Amino acid sequence: MSAADFLFSPEVQKFLTVLYAAPDQQFSTSELAGRAKLGEGETALTVEHLVRSGIVKRQAAKAREGRSSLVSSGGVRLAY
Repeated sequence: MSAADFLFSPEVQKFLTVLYAAPDQQFSTSELAGRAKLGEGETALTVEHLVRSGIVKRQAAKAREGRSSLVSSGGVRLAY
């Protein structure tokens, strides 16, 4: 067991693995769900948890993208 096992739920660990493996890549919610191998409902709840925790922040996307995005303090972007 690692310290992460005590600090983060398995879902959060999966998201952090995906996000920090590709810090410059942008993901849609469904892409993130697929990469983390979680359902979209569970993904939405986990993303909200990460936003409330300050690990991931909401940021407006460029107008041409037509969607808002999330950005972590490490520069990871998620389309949302």
